[in-house]
Amino acid sequence: MLGFVAGVAFGGVMIPAGVENTQWRMILGSTAIPPIFVCAQVYLVPESPRWYMSKGRYEKAFESLQRFRWSRFQAARDLYYIHKQIVIEYELQEGKNLLKEFFVVPRNRRAAQSSFFVMFMQQFCGVNVSKHKKLVHSPSN
Repeated sequence: MLGFVAGVAFGGVMIPAGVENTQWRMILGSTAIPPIFVCAQVYLVPESPRWYMSKGRYEKAFESLQRFRWSRFQAARDLYYIHKQIVIEYELQEGKNLLKEFFVVPRNRRAAQSSFFVMFMQQFCGVNVSKHKKLVHSPSN
């Protein structure tokens, strides 16, 4: 939605004399505005406690959990729960080939095929082009 708002904002920009068809470039460039905000926020978010624990760095995981919890007791409780979840997951995954299961298990295969089809059709059908058609073509064309 924010990309559409940026497209509308750049759709009516006055074009300097002698320059033609620059509105589509501004609309296309406006899609870079939201990712800039996301990239700036990456440095404000701590690493995942679960990732720290999977690498054996429990002290850093506890510090990360303390930023999100009201007390040290809650952080310690969640640290224990995450630890137990990781242990159980490793026990369940032991001896399994997850890449093989991706293709062998019918449910996983159908889900992957469906998501691939949806993503392909989103790019292939040209909805974004037709959605912004009013913004690209000025009334004088």
